[in-house]
Amino acid sequence: STDCSNINECDTGAHQCPTDDDSGECVDTEGSYYCFCKDGYKDVTASLNATECADCDECTDELHQCDGLATCENSIGSYDCACIKGYEGTGFAGDCNDIDECATGDNDCHPRSLCVNNIGSFECFCVDGYEGDGRTLNASFVGCIDTDECTEGLHNCNEKAGCINTEGSFTCLCDDGYL
Repeated sequence: STDCSNINECDTGAHQCPTDDDSGECVDTEGSYYCFCKDGYKDVTASLNATECADCDECTDELHQCDGLATCENSIGSYDCACIKGYEGTGFAGDCNDIDECATGDNDCHPRSLCVNNIGSFECFCVDGYEGDGRTLNASFVGCIDTDECTEGLHNCNEKAGCINTEGSFTCLCDDGYL
């Protein structure tokens, strides 16, 4: 009597599965084998026997698990997620959280302004007595400059008093003969 035993084609290399580039796997079966493509790869053979696997672009094919506030970048056999500017976290679903730029100090608000955090960004508002865009003074931004309440008619001085502009405010000085 002749005993016949199964040959493991996967172990002997007598298979056509794409294991050299690590895109596929070989599975031994009784008297044969079959191939399948690993996660991140897709079968590109006409017969769908997985003897040829190609990278699957999870980003373009919408097969990723990136958060809605993240970008997706394809890589061979996988993909990466990264939170967009103003957010931090892994970038995967549910893990992009707003960065409070005001609390972290990661903002360009002028020293005479208030920083207000908002979702994904921040805003700068000049404090009372100052006007401008609230951003740090440079070529693009004016910062916060003193408001001249006297010349702009923004004071509440009596008609018998003169208005004197001060840094960030004003002072009323009664005319001679008045208190």
